[in-house]
Amino acid sequence: MLKNILVATDGSPMGRRAAETAAALASKFDSAVVLVTIVGQGDVPENMVRMLKAEHLVEEHKADQVSLEVLSRAPGPSVRVDSRAAEAAEVHQKMAELVLGEATRQLKDSGLKNFDTKLERGKPADVILELAKQIDSDLIVVGSRGFGDLKSLILGSVSHKVLQMAECPCLIIK
Repeated sequence: MLKNILVATDGSPMGRRAAETAAALASKFDSAVVLVTIVGQGDVPENMVRMLKAEHLVEEHKADQVSLEVLSRAPGPSVRVDSRAAEAAEVHQKMAELVLGEATRQLKDSGLKNFDTKLERGKPADVILELAKQIDSDLIVVGSRGFGDLKSLILGSVSHKVLQMAECPCLIIK
């Protein structure tokens, strides 16, 4: 019945519950799971940057030329790239890696063996919907609320857009 389950998590409590639920369903139906985390975008609170630096999870930047060059060649509209933007990009990448690592451990601890992980970039709902098509997902599992920003409260959440636009059944975890 369920051959492929896509679960998206941002590391929030609802995202962790979504991964837990997907693992339980996959075990029951002998399904494959694809776990996805989407790298955040935009500015990062300074206290988060300090915390990650203190834990040596991101490097100190003094206008890191490599990061600046990578960011300046990124697709999309051209933006002024400075060391703060490079630092924010590195923090978002590291946070996504940490979330994916924790969710991967969660799936392994549940005894699930048939799963794949993906770290993607883009607008979360769009990435989830496109990936669901690519893997021919029979079910998408997402949390009802994640670590979205205030704008998502006004414009509609990721889970709401996924629910409205998906071509397969969705399970929204509260």
